[in-house]
Amino acid sequence: MKPTVRGALLATMALVGCASTPAADTVGDGPSVHQFVQEVQLESGGPLLLLVAVDDGPGPDAIELRRRWIEGLPGALRWLSTRSYADGDPAAWRPLDLRVFVVHPSTSGAAAFVGPTDDPRLALTTVKATDADVAQLADDVAGEIRDDTSSSAPSAPYQLLDATDRAYRLLMRQRPPDDSREARLVASMPPAWNRIWVSVASSRDDDSPLAPDGYVIPPLARSFSRGSELALIEDCSHAPGTRPRLDRWAAARRAEILPWACDDPAPEDPNQAYPLVSEWFADGGCFSPSRPVSRDAAGNAACSISFSAEGISTCDASRGWLDPRDTRGLRRPRVDDMHQRVCEIGQLHDAALQSCRSSVGCEGCGSGFCFDDLPRPPGACAGPNLRLVGGARPAGIGRVRLTITCDLVP
Repeated sequence: MKPTVRGALLATMALVGCASTPAADTVGDGPSVHQFVQEVQLESGGPLLLLVAVDDGPGPDAIELRRRWIEGLPGALRWLSTRSYADGDPAAWRPLDLRVFVVHPSTSGAAAFVGPTDDPRLALTTVKATDADVAQLADDVAGEIRDDTSSSAPSAPYQLLDATDRAYRLLMRQRPPDDSREARLVASMPPAWNRIWVSVASSRDDDSPLAPDGYVIPPLARSFSRGSELALIEDCSHAPGTRPRLDRWAAARRAEILPWACDDPAPEDPNQAYPLVSEWFADGGCFSPSRPVSRDAAGNAACSISFSAEGISTCDASRGWLDPRDTRGLRRPRVDDMHQRVCEIGQLHDAALQSCRSSVGCEGCGSGFCFDDLPRPPGACAGPNLRLVGGARPAGIGRVRLTITCDLVP
């Protein structure tokens, strides 16, 4: 008899929005062979939307709120860009498509909100995002908000909910464009947003015409599915009962309330500044086989990793992706049963493999995978750490079905 032991496999890299296919035991003839095989449905990133509505009033409370909001922006954008990538390996690329739309609540007409079609600096789209890129985006968004009183007279109606709702519904394609500018905006949008964050900050109550329940931003979506996450900033000037409309709206929408205290000092670490967005996030699991992964004398793991994705037409060798082998061992293009391209992720070898196994920076690695021998931080998973370095992680290409197969030591 030849039993094949199958079990769950999730790498210690975070697999965002993942669902794994249940493993099954099989039995055959011959000596015992232990193997882990697991399919993982991976939300590998994609276009991210941040819709922000910050009090644009001329009063001192609104000015202070904007100052604090801007102070927290670099940390918030850094957090969003990290969550969209979700691996955290410094040797891996950070694909990022983050688009920011800013609502001006006291402004009517076309200027009520702006986005990347009005100012291209409000978007960051790259396969290799850096911290400097994210910091520049924060500066550009802050410039849109910093002195946002030029177009709003003191007596202008403060229609925070109405303006935010209209922007949201346009971005969700839930209402038709009003003019050619909005039509260009809709034409520039991706078919779907991978994740949506809405951040609302106000020092006063709303003056919109409808009842608060009439504004339809969906409730907080705490699931692996695409959805919206809504945060309402509760600044230090807010006393209970002074914003009944916003409080009612936030309760109906299940918004996450993010309070600031008046005496909060500016955090020393800019990445830990005042929270601006809901930080709920689900991580993946651990790679914890019952036995060690089998390796040869050079350290190569007896593993293969392949994936199929909706967002690719070729296997990009610059990212360590290869056409899979056919039954004769030849690499040929292949599609799966969903007519999606199948690619294999190449394993690193020789000096690149040794660097990947021993160096956090993975100097000279290029793109591919390895199992490293690096020290693990307290509380980390006990199993070996699978690294997908360079551009090897199939991120930024939509939904991915990842299959990892490893022979284990008998």
